[in-house]
Amino acid sequence: MSPKLFAPLVGCLLICPALLFAQSDSTRPQKPVTKKTPNTTHLELIYRDDAKVGSISAHARPWISINGAKPLKIDKQGLVLSRYYNRCPQSRDFINKMNKNRKHAKIASIGLGIAGGLIAVSSPYIHHRHTGKMLTQIGAGSVVIGTGVIIGAIHQKRALKNMVASVEAYNSFCYQPIPGQPVKSWQDKKTATDSTSAQR
Repeated sequence: MSPKLFAPLVGCLLICPALLFAQSDSTRPQKPVTKKTPNTTHLELIYRDDAKVGSISAHARPWISINGAKPLKIDKQGLVLSRYYNRCPQSRDFINKMNKNRKHAKIASIGLGIAGGLIAVSSPYIHHRHTGKMLTQIGAGSVVIGTGVIIGAIHQKRALKNMVASVEAYNSFCYQPIPGQPVKSWQDKKTATDSTSAQR
């Protein structure tokens, strides 16, 4: 075979299978695009006192009612909420911020607490002959501990706001009520029960 004919033939043998594969691949039946299932689960924040369930006070913390069911206590990581946020990026963003703030709160309170404690405890060994300096160092250690407590409380408060905002974002942007069906609300159910009891 002539070298002039051999080179084009080899090229054809290399290119043709690729073209055939590409053509056969394009003719394969495409998988149908499935629509995402809408979030039809309604989440409702219920404020309950940790000490006395059912009453609202300055120490009330939000619980969660799912489709009007009995409220559940929200865990620190928000896992009871996260399972409903798989298709709600707005809420996931707030939950991530909540966990970061809880982490910062823990680091601040524990880290500064240990540092302040070491400063205060070591003062008698460093200034055992100087009462004034010893008391000053103990005071400095106490200030460090107090600072950790304050910073921790600030981050815990921010985490709580993030958690509340995650539920509000879910109901505003991601929740889709089922047409023709009323939204199930624990608060409405409780109000109706209380009014019925009062009439008896």
